[in-house]
Amino acid sequence: MRCVVSKKLSSACKILSIEESDTPIHMFAFNDGVQGSLRLEASDGIKHLALFLTAEVDEDFDFIVPARYIPVLSNMNGDIIFSALKKHMRISDSSSTINIPFFEGNGPLRPAIGTPLGTVTTELNIVKDLFERALFAAGSEKNADHRFNYGCILLECNQDVVRAVGSDRRVIAISTIYKGSPYQGRFLLPKVGVRMIGKMDGDMLTMSFYDRAVGFTVDGEMSCELYIPEHNGVFPPYEDVTVKGRTFLKGSRDEFLSVVSHMRKLSDKLQINMSYANYVKRPPRFSARDDFGVSMERFPDLRWEGDPLKIKVNASTFYGVIKHARGNVTVSFTNDMGPIRVEGEDSSYVAFLMPFLPTERR
Repeated sequence: MRCVVSKKLSSACKILSIEESDTPIHMFAFNDGVQGSLRLEASDGIKHLALFLTAEVDEDFDFIVPARYIPVLSNMNGDIIFSALKKHMRISDSSSTINIPFFEGNGPLRPAIGTPLGTVTTELNIVKDLFERALFAAGSEKNADHRFNYGCILLECNQDVVRAVGSDRRVIAISTIYKGSPYQGRFLLPKVGVRMIGKMDGDMLTMSFYDRAVGFTVDGEMSCELYIPEHNGVFPPYEDVTVKGRTFLKGSRDEFLSVVSHMRKLSDKLQINMSYANYVKRPPRFSARDDFGVSMERFPDLRWEGDPLKIKVNASTFYGVIKHARGNVTVSFTNDMGPIRVEGEDSSYVAFLMPFLPTERR
């Protein structure tokens, strides 16, 4: 038995390494008479990831690579050759060879997922950006909620857009690309799977939507499947969040970031004060308190309109929300206790965050 696979195997092993896990990788090589493929799967009982690589296969085989060998495979270069020995699998590249004890598998961990219900093809970097702008807002996978699943990314598709949404109770980030699919659906993707997309290299990516899975194929050579657990919870109803803007703070993204990055070093509680003095509108004032006192600065490059307002927000969250906007940023407020809306020049990104309530402001 012999199998030859391209250097993309090293990238695949890095992608499939489930964080903080001793999860092995199950490899299954097969030839359907048209072309050979090497299927790699990793599952820790909750998250299931699968990758396909084109390969030269002269005989079907399947075996399990223990977790301790995965870093070795990740560092191999060039074409990689698998050769089955009596009790070992020999894996070699142009400069090194390793023998792995042969642990035979029982075929793929998951069956084939069939024909896609809809597809969207666009540049890989656009999809990476789509997920990155939502991923920062997603909650921890370890912190369960009895009502909603915050430890995931919601992926929505319809005939007009593909949208990714992340939330952790206090912030919601909504990222959109304007590429439609004939299939309309909603998927709760595990964060580890979404990060897997960010590790991929290539030019064009095709998203394929199935009944309980989403497939991502890069340049027709490497593809991954994210399976959706049957009991994956419910995503919070982000569509219900509205902001009736009465006060607006505007400026360029870079101006906002320079202000907040300076203040968040002092405290996570950032106070924004937009007010008048002797009937004259003053520049917005930002202040943060630490153990030694209060730092307070006015920033005339930022402009505000509407009703006067004093509000306190989480500085790190506010920084993350602004960071993923583009161009000129508009921050809309209803009052000092309502949600805050942040949006850039284009309509591809909008975020909402909650301020500190009066009981949390000290």
